[in-house]
Amino acid sequence: MTRLVRTIAVAASVGAAALGAATSAAAVTYTIQDPADGMVIQSVADQTTFGYAIFGSNDGQDGIQTGFAGTAGATEVLTVSGNFLYQTLDIDGSFWDPLILLVGGVETDLAPGLSFAGSAIGTFSFSVLAGQSFSFFIRSLDGAEGIGFASVTGNIQIAAVPLPAAGLMLLAALGALAAGRRPLGRLSARR
Repeated sequence: MTRLVRTIAVAASVGAAALGAATSAAAVTYTIQDPADGMVIQSVADQTTFGYAIFGSNDGQDGIQTGFAGTAGATEVLTVSGNFLYQTLDIDGSFWDPLILLVGGVETDLAPGLSFAGSAIGTFSFSVLAGQSFSFFIRSLDGAEGIGFASVTGNIQIAAVPLPAAGLMLLAALGALAAGRRPLGRLSARR
């Protein structure tokens, strides 16, 4: 009986550790890409909401990216949705300072084809797999003639993804429990 109790205790602790491992990592972490002439202002960035103001670069350098990125934890899938407001002050329009959403290696221009002082308001919704990132940034292609700027706010829903290792540890714990019961069954059959 003592061996059975010990086996159950070990199985329970291994199972609890397996389940705890699946939910202990941070759901989302944020990084800011803020070159010398651009600017990013963070109003909020936690596990369920984010809010940023992004001001593109206008320092004469081509291809400068100003923005922020969020990265899903190793055990979470994120569903991200929200709103953006974008305006271009580039005299040649938004082509030269586009607001880009990058998810899974795919770039989307959120406000294409705007002329000088044009603005766009829109929504977004996408999923991010465990360990992957999403980014919002203004790419200053010409670095001159005016900036693009944006406000991006969003909500995040988090779904945990079970780790394969956690499942294996749980199976091992159940196997240990089954193995611990066998001697007890044989003892009661002898009586």
